[in-house]
Amino acid sequence: MAITLAPDAILSRTEARPGWLRVGLLAAAMLLVLALLQTLTLGDPAAPFLPKLLNNLRYYPPWLLYSVCCYVLLDRRREQLARPGTVAGAYAASILGFFLPYSFYSMLLMAGGQLAPLAALRHAWPDWLTNALFTDFVMFSGCFGSIYGLVLLRGQLARDRRNAQLQARMLTMQLQLQQHKLSAIQAQLEPHFLFNALTAISALVRADDQAGALSGIARLSDLLRYTLEASRREWVSLAEELEFLRGYLQLQRLRHGDRLQVHIEANEHELRDASCPPLLLQPLVENALRHDLDTHNSHSDIRLRISATDQGVDIELSNSVATQAVSNPGLGLGLRNTRELLQLRYGDQARLRTEQTDGRFQVALHLPEAPQR
Repeated sequence: MAITLAPDAILSRTEARPGWLRVGLLAAAMLLVLALLQTLTLGDPAAPFLPKLLNNLRYYPPWLLYSVCCYVLLDRRREQLARPGTVAGAYAASILGFFLPYSFYSMLLMAGGQLAPLAALRHAWPDWLTNALFTDFVMFSGCFGSIYGLVLLRGQLARDRRNAQLQARMLTMQLQLQQHKLSAIQAQLEPHFLFNALTAISALVRADDQAGALSGIARLSDLLRYTLEASRREWVSLAEELEFLRGYLQLQRLRHGDRLQVHIEANEHELRDASCPPLLLQPLVENALRHDLDTHNSHSDIRLRISATDQGVDIELSNSVATQAVSNPGLGLGLRNTRELLQLRYGDQARLRTEQTDGRFQVALHLPEAPQR
């Protein structure tokens, strides 16, 4: 749940911060720098610095107010700023609502702050037109463009945060769904395995084979211990899986006796470095066992070959099938669960292929290199 809640909290905290305040502070800092530069570079160098600075600062409060107001208004129309007409309208409104009144304010300051006589304004008008109009208009256009870009940037960042939040939620849901599917598959495999093991032991009890039944219970205890330990892990070594499979076959041999014949070809030393999901081999071999022994009365012929390569692990399993075998509705559960397990763990990188030719049912499985355990 932490993955889901964290983006919400981050987004809420970010949106709660007033953007207009940051814009106001930034504009105030920039305007102060401009006033300092103007004081240092323009005017009479012999004049006192502080009076010159205070005189220049009188021109900038309207710019500070405009910066904040322009940002607030554009930010409220953020979703409409992609249309050129909206931007042009906002620019024209800024000229009428700020630049023209500011021009009058600037001329008043240049005239000494006098509202009368009008001769003072008439005297300031040529001076403002010659020396200040171009500079003020460039400054106004740059201010509008900067605020416009800042609003667009803030909108893009907000969209990116929302997309990241949505992606985090989707990933969380996908992970939870995969975990539920894995748990469901494991819940199917473990009782199914336990049922077959208990069936083998109960057959020994009915045959009054106490020694065999006790041996079967001991082996079942070892197998259940591995099952419980492996269920807490995402990956196990193929060597561990093969050892578990041998114990399972020994338990089944108590029930089927010499009829159960399984030939395993594998280099267990190489398989210690190869990983796979827990309980991968046993359902496949159980499926082969039921395809084989449950369809005839002779010996089984089950062959398992496991080889590790640089590209991953190849598993080949085959068993004989009687030509007149009666369909068993229980067959195929292990293969179906294995396909789902491989899809959840490996995606499309793992391959499982089955075919029946020449009286044999064959399963070919390729596992890519698994993550480090």
